Amino acid sequence: MRTLLDKSRRLESLVALSALLLAFGVNMLSPRPMFLPTTSMSAHQPASAPFDGDSLWEWETATPESIGLNSTKLNEIPAFIESRSLVIDSVVVIRRGQIGYELYPSAEYSQNSLHAIASCTKSVVSMLFGIAVQKGLISGIETNLVDFYPELDIQNLDERKSSITLEHLLTMTAGLDWDQWSYDYEDPRNSATQMYSSEDPIRYVLDLPMASTPGSEWVYSCGAAHLILNIIERCTGKTALQFAMDALFGPLGITDVYWAKDSAGNYKGGGGLYLSPRDMAKLGLLCLQSGFWDGEQIIPSEWVVASGQSRVDVDDYSTAIGPAGYGFLWWTAPYLGIHYASGIYGQRIFIHPVSNLVVVFTASTEDYEAEASLLTELILPAVHDTSSLEYSGLLPQTVLLLIPVLVSALSTVLEIRKRTAGISAHVSLSVTPEVIR
Repeated sequence: MRTLLDKSRRLESLVALSALLLAFGVNMLSPRPMFLPTTSMSAHQPASAPFDGDSLWEWETATPESIGLNSTKLNEIPAFIESRSLVIDSVVVIRRGQIGYELYPSAEYSQNSLHAIASCTKSVVSMLFGIAVQKGLISGIETNLVDFYPELDIQNLDERKSSITLEHLLTMTAGLDWDQWSYDYEDPRNSATQMYSSEDPIRYVLDLPMASTPGSEWVYSCGAAHLILNIIERCTGKTALQFAMDALFGPLGITDVYWAKDSAGNYKGGGGLYLSPRDMAKLGLLCLQSGFWDGEQIIPSEWVVASGQSRVDVDDYSTAIGPAGYGFLWWTAPYLGIHYASGIYGQRIFIHPVSNLVVVFTASTEDYEAEASLLTELILPAVHDTSSLEYSGLLPQTVLLLIPVLVSALSTVLEIRKRTAGISAHVSLSVTPEVIR
């Protein structure tokens, strides 16, 4: 026990030192906001008028070097894709709000082609939820699920099911009897397949028996996201697509959208959106900017931050970007400070605030390490800065290297504290921002 505590104290000293050096490095930055792009977006001027349905915002492109990217490194991406025989349909790299690299290896797709984004849809649902809460249309994440369906005679209703909150759905810890990872989606035993093939998919999820106490176990579930989207529709009085066009897509100038429906005519919350790669990148950039876009706060900044923070450690799931966590319908890679939307067959929206970076992939591949490897081996190493660009003072590379060290050390400290206190739970669902209460 004393050995563990001594180790904890040494690591706490490392954490404190790393944090001090990190703060010093950040202080070296110029007063210019790090996370706002160098485009026509105004960070300090209020919107002159409410959104009227016509966004004039357009992407700007830049040479990689002009926005602190190494073109030599980025130009290795095609060879990487070819060497692994990957079916990658698009790669879009955004830095400082500008497109610095764009690739469409497949002849079937271009920058304006709609592409299935699969479970990246869940992260869009999270954005819509945050907007609905901000507008006062949903009371908050602590509301019980059953309160939204008073007219239904929900089956298998017991004390555990009655205690399911929207927070449990958003973090996929509802405790419902659900399994969509043990079987292929063509297999009728797959819970997602059963839901979407049922006559009433919403009722199918609501009537499921309980498998665990809400908040105690993480289980990936399209059903949870499907319920969240249905609740958004109920509370806003609009279809999911109408609300998205009015409150999210429209202000970003996203006009070409397809959203699939389930067997009962409900828009799919677990997956079903089709967007172009550039429009996916807009969603990533919006989150990078804490929900701010072209003079308007589209998503509450508190919600953006809360959604991208790990609420749950996803045991036994790790990729080239490290062990995974899960926020509010967003994946996280805490060791690298990344949060991301992820869909089957290689759909990704990576957001890396430290590098002021958004990276989008669309694909048709079963190599689930591919995009993560591209990110860590070629794209993140391509990030560099010179004093003639965004910063008048540089954030030293040594300080950047301290970030994963800091996160890793802190994680170890917390684990030791848990062990010495006899605590082994992996789920942490405390949330601070008032906007989500």
